[in-house]
Amino acid sequence: WFPVWNGHTAVVKLLLEGGADLKKDRDMLLKGLGGKPLLPEIKKLLQNPPKARNMSTVPKRAAATKPVAVAAAPSKSDPAPSPKPSKATMSTPPGPDAGLAAGQAKGTFTMNGKATPLTHAYAIAEPGAFDKKKEDIRVILSNRELTKTNVEEWSDRMRLVDEGLECVEIVFNAEGNIISGEFRHKAKSFSSTGRHVFDKSVLNAQMVAGRLSAPEDEFFGTTYAYDAAFKANVIRKEKPKPVSPAAAAAATKSAPGVAYLAYVKALRAGDIPSLTKLVAKERAEMMKAPEFKEQLGLVQALMPKDIKIVDGKEEGATATLTLVGKEDASTSRGTATLVKEDGAWKVQKESWKGGD
Repeated sequence: WFPVWNGHTAVVKLLLEGGADLKKDRDMLLKGLGGKPLLPEIKKLLQNPPKARNMSTVPKRAAATKPVAVAAAPSKSDPAPSPKPSKATMSTPPGPDAGLAAGQAKGTFTMNGKATPLTHAYAIAEPGAFDKKKEDIRVILSNRELTKTNVEEWSDRMRLVDEGLECVEIVFNAEGNIISGEFRHKAKSFSSTGRHVFDKSVLNAQMVAGRLSAPEDEFFGTTYAYDAAFKANVIRKEKPKPVSPAAAAAATKSAPGVAYLAYVKALRAGDIPSLTKLVAKERAEMMKAPEFKEQLGLVQALMPKDIKIVDGKEEGATATLTLVGKEDASTSRGTATLVKEDGAWKVQKESWKGGD
């Protein structure tokens, strides 16, 4: 919950304009989490929230696409068209991605006057933002190599920002229009729509290639711009494998499984002393902060219900559990990573993704 309110200023503004009720949580959010303060611009929004508006009446913004010239049907008075050139005289100019291999990008991402080379390109198909029966395609232009999991999980990329990841993410809908854009940078991460320009070489279900750019603009005192040629094959996330009763039973009875379920029990009970003994040292220190006790109720409310372990694997001193849980009428899927500290399995991190 906290990363949502402290990650994207534009998202916070939209939530507040959409009527998000913060009466119960404003004071808690303003204090931050584990000693990490709110971004100044988000704190300002929470202290003086914008007036809620009827989102159903907000006009749709036209996608920023290049105009396409459409030839009018010739009339009888029009002169005869010129003969088409022969194949010998025809030539196709190279696209902006000429010379790039799939997975490569060449350009820069500039924030506050400092330019970062964009060297890697990725594309992943996602369920349509407005029509789940269609596919959107997310293009990621980054300054470093990403794993398949990094590309599939936005939470991974948010975490990697602290480790130096700087990237631009652009989402195309099934009609080929840009519907959203995001910037991830250690200086600031935020969303921006409407200023992106795409010089297309290829845009289909298998590949995206061309040049993406946005002229310099300002967001709450931060200047930004980018310009990069790229080529990327489109990948698709694998569908969850059917649950094996035998694998689920074995993972649940394993030492990491028993440790994780004890953690879930203590978290639901609000037993902070027990929790600090069941999590990795870094998380234990965070839980000892006074702010954690104040935010525990929010953490509990966001936990999926009826959590079950459906698979697991151990690799040395690290274990990964595959989880499912219930969230309203849908199934949430998650993973938990445990590490062995002082001979005992401790929960290091967990992540959940809602929806079937």
